[in-house]
Parts: sequence; C-alpha cells; structure tokens
Amino acid sequence: MIMQNYNSKLKGIAALPTVLFLILIISGLVLTTGFLFFYQSQGETAINQSRKALHYAEAGIYDALLKIDRDLTFESAGYTLNFNSNGEAEISVHRDTPEEDKDTIYSLGKCGDSRRKIKVVIQIESNTGKISILSWQEEEI
Repeated sequence: MIMQNYNSKLKGIAALPTVLFLILIISGLVLTTGFLFFYQSQGETAINQSRKALHYAEAGIYDALLKIDRDLTFESAGYTLNFNSNGEAEISVHRDTPEEDKDTIYSLGKCGDSRRKIKVVIQIESNTGKISILSWQEEEI
C-alpha cells in the first residue's frame, strides 16, 4: 500500500513539468498572435492614413481649380483646407511657372504622420478662359 501511494505521487510529479511546458507553449502562441495582430493593424492604419493624405491633396487641387475657374487671376502663396480635424491640405497657386502662360498648383495632403504632395501644371487660354491640365503628378516629399 505504501508502495502504491509512492508510485501515484511520482506520476503526479512527472505530469507537472509536462503541464508547465504546455502552458508555456500556449502562452507563447497567444503572445505571438497578439503581436502579429497589433503590428498588422498598425500597418493598415499607416496605409489608410497615406491614402487619406493623397485624397486630401487631390481635394486641394480640385479646390484650387474651382477657385481659378471662378477667378482666372487667382493666385495664392498658400491656404489650408481642413477636413473634420482628420487632416488637411495646404495649397498654393503660382502664376506663370514653370513658364509664361502656365500655372502650377501644389497641394500637400496631411493625415496623421502621412504626407502626400501633388503638383499640377495648367494652362489658361486667354481668349476663352478654358483651363487645360498639362500634367498631374505626385511628388516625393
């Protein structure tokens, strides 16, 4: 009887390291999964902010084009459009650049830490007031 109790205690002691090892493995898997989800969501947030910054920059270009359409002599060293405290676009309109009869619009869209910049060169026909977009490109910041 004493020998039987001794053997059952040994089986319990042998099971303890196995259970601890399994808990360690499961905890490691849970932590790894948590970190993966966290970093994945951070990456998606950065991508979404970058997309929004580009959309804000485009909205700034369209706003400047609308102002130019209403006033063909419109020029601005810089103005800002705010978008629901989410982001903004800084727009500037430069006349006769890069050459005579061509104007350049710059728009810098901001959302969080993301920045995107668009440069558009336009030409306005003096007789008709028709605005033609000659180039539309994103610039590196």
